[in-house]
Amino acid sequence: MDWTRWEHNWYEQSSEQLRDHVSLAIEVHDFVELVAKHDQIVNSKRTQTRDLERGLMRRLGEEYRSVDLLATNGHGFQAMSSCANLFELAHTLGYIVNNDDAAAEWFASDNRKRGPWDVRALVNRNGQNLGRDKARCDEEYGRYRFACGFKHHNPLFTRILNLPIDPDLYCAQFALAEGANLALVGVGLVALFRLDGEHCSTALQLANNLFDRAAKAFPQINKLCPEDAS
Repeated sequence: MDWTRWEHNWYEQSSEQLRDHVSLAIEVHDFVELVAKHDQIVNSKRTQTRDLERGLMRRLGEEYRSVDLLATNGHGFQAMSSCANLFELAHTLGYIVNNDDAAAEWFASDNRKRGPWDVRALVNRNGQNLGRDKARCDEEYGRYRFACGFKHHNPLFTRILNLPIDPDLYCAQFALAEGANLALVGVGLVALFRLDGEHCSTALQLANNLFDRAAKAFPQINKLCPEDAS
């Protein structure tokens, strides 16, 4: 199997419908770098919590890149599965930022089966810090459950293969939009709590603009269906 050729051909056929998503991903990657390499992050006093934050930011950037690569190379189902991992990482980072008790709990955890916190609780806590209401938090958590359906090979989600669309294109658009949203959640909260004054305001304005673009990038199945599909 010549995967490189297959991936190249798939992207050539799908690139027009992924143009806005790829552009969004590039700008979100740049935002992650902007915050991670900011003087107020890099030159801050070393603490256990700050070291953990920086480690999680690095991993978030790499996890988001994996979503990007999978999505733009035609591996939509795998991109969705990777999104579920990114979701847990982004909301863990958001909860730990500026939270010494949470960082200590993270280091003390010895449970090999799960992380120290319920994902839904993290979504609610982070949503509150981002100024989101319950409906918005419910929507966020609903997308996590949707991504987990692909991660766990739930047959209800696998049946997307039977729809008159390219399932990899649908999943690619969804994963790129959700990946952008998640990267912005985690790193946006780092900016909120770790940058001061005008630096914080500038970063949050940029994040909010990208949040708006990500929200508009989620695909609609009817727009991907062929016009002659019954």
